[in-house]
Amino acid sequence: MEIKRYEQEIHQGLHSWAEEHAEANPDIFVTLDIDPVKYPYQAVGVRKVTGNPISPDDIDKIAFDLDVRYGGISRSISSDGRGLKRIGELLNDNNNVVLATGHSEIRDIGLIMASLRSELVKRNYEFDTGIIVNAMVKYLGVKVGDNVLPALDVLGLAADETYVNIPNTNSAKDKIPIPRRVISFHNHAMVEYDINGRFKNTIKKDQRPMLLAVAMSGTVIKPLDVEKYESKLIAGADHIPYISEVFRHKTMVSGEVGHGILRIMKNAITVPSVSNLRRSNISVDLSDSPVAVRSREQLDAVLETINKMEAKSDPEHNYVYDRYGNLPVKRPRKNT
Repeated sequence: MEIKRYEQEIHQGLHSWAEEHAEANPDIFVTLDIDPVKYPYQAVGVRKVTGNPISPDDIDKIAFDLDVRYGGISRSISSDGRGLKRIGELLNDNNNVVLATGHSEIRDIGLIMASLRSELVKRNYEFDTGIIVNAMVKYLGVKVGDNVLPALDVLGLAADETYVNIPNTNSAKDKIPIPRRVISFHNHAMVEYDINGRFKNTIKKDQRPMLLAVAMSGTVIKPLDVEKYESKLIAGADHIPYISEVFRHKTMVSGEVGHGILRIMKNAITVPSVSNLRRSNISVDLSDSPVAVRSREQLDAVLETINKMEAKSDPEHNYVYDRYGNLPVKRPRKNT
C-alpha cells in the first residue's frame, strides 16, 4: 500500500493539525501522542472505525457535559417536527440519507449528528448513523469528566461508523506534504468501498438505511480576505466570483466540495442543514425539501441552498460558496 511509504509525514502533518485544534479548544480537546499501538485508529491505512452507539438519554447527558450548547441544539432539532418526520420517513422507506451541513467549527457536525440520532431513535425510527471526519481527529482526545478518551471513541457513542477522510483541499496541501495521488487513492477507497459499499447494501436490503452526516466544505467557513480578494479581482484571476463592495467585509466563504461527496450522494437522498451555534439563541435548521443529487449541477444547487439557509440563520453575514477553491480567506492562527 503506497500510503505506508509516507507514514511519518502523515502522522506528523495530521498531529500538528490536531495540536492547532486542541490549542484553540482547550476546554474540550487535548492532543494524543502519535502511538498507533496504543491508538490503533492512527494506523495510516484506517478508513473506517466501527462504533457502538449508546441510548439516547446517555448520549444526551454525555454530549451536554461536553458542550452545554447541546441543550439548545436538541431543543431546536426536537421542535422541528416537520424536518424530523421527513428524515424519518425517508429512512423508513429504506433510503440512505446524507445530512449535508454547513460547517462553522470543528465540533458542530458531531453535536448535531448525536442530537439528530437521539431524537429520531426516541421516535422509534430504525437506522444506522455515520459521519465523515478529518483524519486529524485520530490524534485528538476529548475531556470526558476526569478522563481523556480518543475522539473517535467518543464519536462511536453516537455513530455506527466513522469514516476517516484525509483532506485534499488547497488549504491542506501545506499541512500534509505528500503526493496528492496518495491521498486521492485513500479517499476514493473510503468513498467507493466503505461508504458506497455500505449504501448499496441498504439498497439491496442487506443492512439498515444509514443517516450520514457530512460537512460539505471539508473545512470550516471562514471570512473573506478582502484585501487579497480585491487584488485578485484587479488582476483578472480566473474563477473569482464578483462580490459587491457592500458585502465584502461581511462575507463568509464555504470551501470547495470534492467529487467524492457527489459520488456518495448518488446513492442517497440529501437533506441540507445549517446551524448557528455562535449566539445565545442556538438554532439548527433542517430542510424539509430533500434532494436527489445525481449531477454536479445539482450538488452546486445544494451548496447554494445551504448558503441561503446560512444567510437566513445569520443575517449579519453574506455567505458565498467557493466553487473552485480560489477565494482568499482569513485563517485564524490556531484553527482551520
